[in-house]
Amino acid sequence: MAETSTLTIATWNVEWATPGSDRGSRCAAVLADARADISVVTEGFRDLLPPDGYTVDAGPDWGYPLKRGRRKVIVWSRFPLTLELAGDAGATRGRLVMATVTTPHAPIRVIGICIPWHEAHVRSGRRDAQPWSEHMDYLDRLQSLLGGLDDDVPTVVAGDFNQRIPRVRQPIRVFDRLREVLSGWTIHTAGAQPNGPHIDHIATNRKLTAEQVHDWAAADHLGRLSDHAGVSCRLADAGEAAGPVTTSDTVTSYSQPEQENHTMATDDSHREFDLSASDPVMTPQLRAEIEGILRRTPGGFEHGLGFQLRERGLNDNEIINMGSEIGTSRRWLNSLDRLLNGARPTSESAALDTSYAYRELFNHPRSAELDRYARAWLHELKKINPDKVSFEALKARDRKYKPPQRKPEQTRAVQQPCPECGTIHRGLC
Repeated sequence: MAETSTLTIATWNVEWATPGSDRGSRCAAVLADARADISVVTEGFRDLLPPDGYTVDAGPDWGYPLKRGRRKVIVWSRFPLTLELAGDAGATRGRLVMATVTTPHAPIRVIGICIPWHEAHVRSGRRDAQPWSEHMDYLDRLQSLLGGLDDDVPTVVAGDFNQRIPRVRQPIRVFDRLREVLSGWTIHTAGAQPNGPHIDHIATNRKLTAEQVHDWAAADHLGRLSDHAGVSCRLADAGEAAGPVTTSDTVTSYSQPEQENHTMATDDSHREFDLSASDPVMTPQLRAEIEGILRRTPGGFEHGLGFQLRERGLNDNEIINMGSEIGTSRRWLNSLDRLLNGARPTSESAALDTSYAYRELFNHPRSAELDRYARAWLHELKKINPDKVSFEALKARDRKYKPPQRKPEQTRAVQQPCPECGTIHRGLC
């Protein structure tokens, strides 16, 4: 650790952002701005990390086609690193790396992980797995590794957990298995965060505690950065913590299951904008900027397409009757209206639909004012639907409106008499 006996660790899945590309350069800038002493980057390249440090990685092979420079897990440190272990068996191959960081204060053990998502090697890669089987195999092997470690060494497990904590959609058995594996550990990034909840997490053993938790969004004012938001923690020796953690109070310790919090925190008092007084205010300038984004949105975004069809002069019934591969219905047009008017939904389903509209904005360049406004609304929508509203940029699907397909006309040979009327004519009676 540094001379103050604190250390900042960050983790972020950057979704293969390529060094030198626009998105890669912006991701690299975000990582640099985090000012972390240690960074665990998943689905990334070493060149995204600052050059004045030390790196180890989990290797290039995790069962998918090899692509030059790609690594599932990279650990970077401003202090010297000693590689202790790289996963080489089962689901940990290419997805786990353990190293010792020699800080000025004391050695720190860091385990960088990227737990497979539920469809790993099911329909791609080796195609020999069942849903969640790779994930569960990884947890089994991680438990064996953690069980053999010296508890007296301060240890951090960080990376892509591919599970939200508390549980949201993952099967109960999968979440319970994660709880078993991390029994006795504290996950400091669990629960609600300003740009979460997250599936990238930072956990520590009892030798470390968190003084501060920080996160950042999956998009910036220029658009989408990744399909994950990032997190960081300022850690201290458990016996030298300076005060309470300055973030939401949903930190999860699996050593005390009776105290687990399975609801999402709604305390936003520490955030930059005030959400307690009233709904965020829509101004003419904000509406004009939103309309401009919707007007130039690509074909995969539902609310943008609905707006464009309205501008062509179609009414809502005509839009709905056109037919669409993405199943656009009146509820999507209603959420478009709420976006344009700054209106509050009253049901969980409407809050979720409206959140999609705001998250579409994060895929486009936008003003800082609109960014704050959209995030403020997402926090309000999360109060209505705490389990499903998220803060990441919405992924586009390459699907567009199309006219409904008419069923082919039934025909028969003209030489045959009609079975209904007995005469020869085209078509059927």
